[in-house]
Order: sequence, then C-alpha cells, then structure tokens
Amino acid sequence: AYEIVMDELRDYRFFEADMLHPNSVAIDYILRRLLESHFDLSEAKDTMKRVEGLRRAAAHRPFQVATPEHQRFLEKQLEELGRLEAALPHAEFGEERSAFEAQLRP
Repeated sequence: AYEIVMDELRDYRFFEADMLHPNSVAIDYILRRLLESHFDLSEAKDTMKRVEGLRRAAAHRPFQVATPEHQRFLEKQLEELGRLEAALPHAEFGEERSAFEAQLRP
C-alpha cells in the first residue's frame, strides 16, 4: 500500500487536509488495487457486499423489536451470518451475532 501511495498517488488531491493521511479516494483506490492483485475480484466484491449488508443490518435499531416481521428479519440475518461464518472461518462476527440474538424473542 505504501508503494502505491508513493508511486501512483503522489498528488495532493489524494490526501487529507493535513497532507499526511490518504483520503477516502486514495483508500478506495488502494483497496481496489490490492483486491485485483490478490483475489478473484468478483468474488471479493460479492463477499464484501454481503458483509457490509450484515453489518448494516446489525446496526439497525427498530422501533418495534417484538413484531413478527422484525423477528423474521433477525432469523434471516442469523442464517446469512451462519453462511458467512462457514465461508469465512477466519472472520469474526461476534458483535453482529450478539446484536441479532439480543433482539430475538423466544
């Protein structure tokens, strides 16, 4: 990542106002370059999209926790979480699992 910043992103527009830290455009560029060089890009994008959706769902704060609709939503998210844990055994989803299970009604 350092070499990408030094060789390809030397322009000031790729840095924050402090001129030391890369901005979000630079971070996205570096991430894309690293993904392209080390992973099957379509598979990595799909996995990142699934994880991001799961994290957004875990951060969701409903008005009515006990409704059947929300309970089905939680069960669906826990199923997806199980599929992701099986596909990515090295990934840690403890916070997301706790968030869903805390709202799930017996």
